[in-house]
Amino acid sequence: MDQAPHAFNPALVESRLRIIAEALLEVLYDTELELASPLDDGYTRGTTTFGRQRNALIQLCTNGQYQWLKLTHAAMDVTFEIDGVPCRFFSDDPAKPRKPGFFRRNDCDQLFEIEIGAPQLFRFIVAKPQNADEEAEVFFIGYDANQNEAFRWQYSRSTPTLSSVDNSRPTEVLLPSPVAKVRPKKPDQETGKDRAMGDNDDVQG
Repeated sequence: MDQAPHAFNPALVESRLRIIAEALLEVLYDTELELASPLDDGYTRGTTTFGRQRNALIQLCTNGQYQWLKLTHAAMDVTFEIDGVPCRFFSDDPAKPRKPGFFRRNDCDQLFEIEIGAPQLFRFIVAKPQNADEEAEVFFIGYDANQNEAFRWQYSRSTPTLSSVDNSRPTEVLLPSPVAKVRPKKPDQETGKDRAMGDNDDVQG
């Protein structure tokens, strides 16, 4: 699992995964802040968060901003493609997914022929924090035909994963030699005091 998603498919570059992960996290945090009344609990927050995340992904796919993103199934098991790679999302434990239907595939979620060891199933997983000191994270995991992880990508707002998609290195930039230190100019002896006093005349309240 030390390979990045784009090692299996060049469409799965990190910049694209980040856009989806950030959209899921933004909805999660906004909903948690809004549904903080005494009448809210895990159920009201969970169902609202899922519905809003689903709608956010649908809008992300249909607003025309990203040509590589396509909505293929708009039902509750919403499915979208990243340049031809079908994906779904869940709020779950990335180590041990327990949500019903996590590994179930609809007609839009099975486009690849079975190849042993290669990822066949692609899931974005929103892992909610267990306590106030933690933060939510988003995982993008590819599973093979035996439901074993082929790769795992992780993202959080405080520690985003950054990786290069090739072996190229940035061109070295030569910096100019430091210039001599410039001494500050002496204040105007004749008008400095008047200007300092006048500066406050334009300030209101």
